[in-house]
Amino acid sequence: MPHAFNWSGNLAIVPIENVTPLDARAADVMKFAVSGGVSMVDDEHEA
Repeated sequence: MPHAFNWSGNLAIVPIENVTPLDARAADVMKFAVSGGVSMVDDEHEA
């Protein structure tokens, strides 16, 4: 199914044992996802 050029996709519901929590800031995770994994994630957390 085609998607518009925005945030869209498919929802996958998985068992909790298949989920790994991340120790990362939401901004860093978004930067990584939007860049397709090619951006560097900041090591230091700026307040």
